[in-house]
Formats: sequence, structure tokens, C-alpha cells
Amino acid sequence: GKKTIRTGPFGSDLKHDEFVETGVPVLAIDNVVQNRFRWNSERCVTADKYAGFKRFRVYPRDVLVTIMGTVGRTCVAPDDLPECMSTKHLCVITVDKERINPYFLWATFLCDPRIAAQTSGAGHGAIMQGWNSTIIRKLRFNLPPKQLQDRFENVIREVLSTEGTITSGDTTERQLISSLLAYAFSGELTAEWRQSHLGQLAQEATERDEWLRENGVKLSMSDQRIHDHLDDNDGRLAELNREQRKLLEQIQNLDPNENGGTFTLSSLVSNLDEPLDNLTVDAVRRHLDVLAARGLIKAISRRAGAGGSVNVAFGNLYRQPLKEDQIVGTADEPDFQRLSELDRLSRQGRVISMSVSDSISLSDSIDVTTLEDSSQAPDSEE
Repeated sequence: GKKTIRTGPFGSDLKHDEFVETGVPVLAIDNVVQNRFRWNSERCVTADKYAGFKRFRVYPRDVLVTIMGTVGRTCVAPDDLPECMSTKHLCVITVDKERINPYFLWATFLCDPRIAAQTSGAGHGAIMQGWNSTIIRKLRFNLPPKQLQDRFENVIREVLSTEGTITSGDTTERQLISSLLAYAFSGELTAEWRQSHLGQLAQEATERDEWLRENGVKLSMSDQRIHDHLDDNDGRLAELNREQRKLLEQIQNLDPNENGGTFTLSSLVSNLDEPLDNLTVDAVRRHLDVLAARGLIKAISRRAGAGGSVNVAFGNLYRQPLKEDQIVGTADEPDFQRLSELDRLSRQGRVISMSVSDSISLSDSIDVTTLEDSSQAPDSEE
């Protein structure tokens, strides 16, 4: 049957010496590696050769992910993409347009900490030599309402349209895009929706916690105090502006014994020193979103209320990352516990709702999309 997650032909089916200068374009890593779609080298196959490869066609607004070489790079195929195909180095995803916006999925692959947690050890080989469509199909992510996804696309495309035209340089451009992506994945875009659905969210949160407790998941806060201070050579620091770097320094100087090593937006604002003591709450929140998206701090769920009250709400606590070499027991660290529980359930084919909307897997969410020409529809994975 038709499949919407597929990779290109085996190398033996499409050899390098079969490429020609004109014909049907063939997309590869170089078209995706910048996390934006780019036309680069002239690489085509003849119409006769392409006739046997139509199941590997790439359609406009498909999401492309590199799965060999430089893995995990991603982009969205442009709206005006001509008829073309992919190589085995790419995984091509045709989304169910009624449920998923491709630009939201693109940003999810790039910025969602939950995706990073699931893929940190997914590659085969010691240094993640490659992924495949099966690995990508098992990824789980939070799916907000479609209208919010579409709103996100409108904003991000407006920002992306300025690439190459910002006169203050590439650093400002990267910071602008990074801030927007962090804004989306901090939950800010769904703030109004959450406010108008508090009753539904409270019920979902209660049902979630009851299910987790019944299955032996402990929801107590961690008492770990070990933090990992960054090396000045960490490439993530280069992506921060001056205020964000100063904020990170002040966070690293917080008392690790206070409040279990965690802090909130309000507690941080009240303890900021010069030159950040005049920052607005909104400015600090946005900086925290950027730091969390970069993995420099960790945002964790917090129950507002005590004990087993059914009147629950969730907000953000923050803490510094644990040391990479620290052994964390799932009974002691709820963040790792929940990831472990999700992994166990994925093997059983079950999905837990862990967000304000849906928490779904790619295999569940990206259903077969009706394509106008069934003869050209993708029907192979590898």
C-alpha cells in the first residue's frame, strides 16, 4: 500500500555515474544540510530512469530528514518544488495535511527537547552513523491544535523570508529564528487555548497521573543536586546573545540547595543581579525559553496543589542539566522516569497523553495521504 514515510532507492539501484545535468532533479543531503531547502549541485536522472523511481518522488511541502552522514538535519520542500526524487540518504515524510503542518513538524525535529531525548542514542554505530525510517516512525511528539500550527507557519515563514537580507549580520538572524522556535516550543503559542480549556486539562492531568501511579510510576520530585557547568568551548554558547549568556551565568550561581535545586520564572526574576535586574518578566521568560531549547537548562512539569487533589494545574520549574555521566535511577528522577515509561509503552503500541493536546507517534499521526496520481504515490520505505 501507499506509505508516507519513505527513503530513496538502494545505492545499487542508483549509481553516481547515472546522474546527468538535465532531467528530473535528485535531492540529497546537500539540499537539506542547512535545515533550509537549498538548490545546490545539478544532479538529475533521465526521464526513463525516473520512470522506475516514481515511488521515491518528493512532493511540495514534504518534510525531508537526513538519515546518513550528517544525520538529523531537516527542511520543508518548497511549495513550487518541481517533480523530483530523493536518494537513500533522505527520509521523506508526506504529512496528513488535515492534522499536521509540515513547518511545525520541521521545527519539532529541530527544537523539541522530547525529540532530542528520544534520538540521543537512536543512531546505529558509536557516533550515530545513521537513522532509518523505522527510527523516525517511532518518534513521539506533542501535537497542538491545527490552527495554532498554521499560525506558527505564517510567523516562521515571515521570519525565514528575511534570510540574507538582515543587515546586522547572521548572528542577529540566527538569534531571531532561535527565539521564535523557542517561543513556540515553550507552550506560548498555546497559552490562550490552555486558558480557555482549564477544565479539560485538569481532567486529562488527573487521568494521566492516575494511570502512571497504577503502573508503578513515581511522581515525586528529584533530590539530585549535581549540575554540569558548561565549558566555554560549548558551541551552544555561541548562539546566545549577551543577556542570555549573563542569565545563564547567574543561573549557574544559584544556591543548589534551595528549592531542591529548581527555580521558577518569578523566583529567578526576584534574584537577578546587575546588569539583568531591570529586565522585564517577559524578557526573562523568553531568554529561559531559548536556554531550554538549547538544552542549557531543563524545564520540568510541576503540580500546582498538594497530594492527590483533582484540582491540578501544571507550570514550569527549571533546573540545570544533570551531569552526563551521572547514573540516574528512574525512581529518583521523574523526567527520566517519564521518558522510560513512554519507551516501554511504545513497545506495547500504546501512547500516553503528556501535553495540553495530543501526544502521538509519527506512525499514528502521519496517515496515508490521498495523492492525486496513485501511480506516483510513495509505496516503499527503503
